Amino acid sequence: MFLFAPPLIVRPSRIIPGAINYTSPGTYSLKIPDHHNIYADVRGAGAGGGGCAAYNEGGGFPIATPGASGASGGYSYFINGIIDLTGGGGGAGGGAPNPSANGSNGGHGGGSGGTSNITAGGAGGGGPGALRYTFDGSIINYGGTGGYGGRAIRTYVRGTLPVGKTVTIIVGSAGGPGTNGYLQSRNYAYAAYPGWGGHGAVYISWD
Repeated sequence: MFLFAPPLIVRPSRIIPGAINYTSPGTYSLKIPDHHNIYADVRGAGAGGGGCAAYNEGGGFPIATPGASGASGGYSYFINGIIDLTGGGGGAGGGAPNPSANGSNGGHGGGSGGTSNITAGGAGGGGPGALRYTFDGSIINYGGTGGYGGRAIRTYVRGTLPVGKTVTIIVGSAGGPGTNGYLQSRNYAYAAYPGWGGHGAVYISWD
């Protein structure tokens, strides 16, 4: 009489789809879950807007005062050591050098590492400061607009990123605004103050 062992049944691991959205600036760790595909979307932060120039007439005659530039947006990353993704930060909006010349707009960030890399596809940039003429409300001077962040998108098929591998995610911080030039005048007033850019973000999902 022969005894036979029952066949060994190997059940495939159960893949549970999920998603994590990283929208606050900082550095995070993620252990790669079991998956068929992992979808990564990395977006850089926007830059701050630049300040307008203005006039200081406190001494009896007008003296031009320049606006200050904003700050650049931070970069965002999905760092896995195999195919890393980067969303570049936007360039700072320039301060206006004098009331006769506007500030320069910041350059837009790009993306790298993705199957789709989108310039200006990330967070928005801050708006510029502006100076107006009080008698008719016309705008006579602007700072520069902050540049938008860049974006990188990629799908990682099963086997590209090892299950259980720890990867690093970095979310870039928004660029802060510049300041308008010093103003002391009856003839001119601020029409707008420069604004903040938007924070970056990293979106990860799997199925």
